[in-house]
Amino acid sequence: MAEKGVTLEKHQANSGSSLDIALEGASKVLYFTHNYTSMTSDKNSFLIGTAKLAKKHGVSSITAVCPVEYDLAYSENMEKNWI
Repeated sequence: MAEKGVTLEKHQANSGSSLDIALEGASKVLYFTHNYTSMTSDKNSFLIGTAKLAKKHGVSSITAVCPVEYDLAYSENMEKNWI
């Protein structure tokens, strides 16, 4: 993506303090998690913590990407099925 003028820095944070350090100097944040449908309270807490730390650091934009696993999607009414 660098050829389009976009550069990304990947930081895998496993604690609030490592996330705090990773956000230093950031202007935009793309938060990506996996398997959103089986999110635990820890994952939700990390997303909320990321938003709070982004605010602390003056981040101008934060986007959360939480993919959904298709094999876990189900609806009894196929007309309302989102797949």
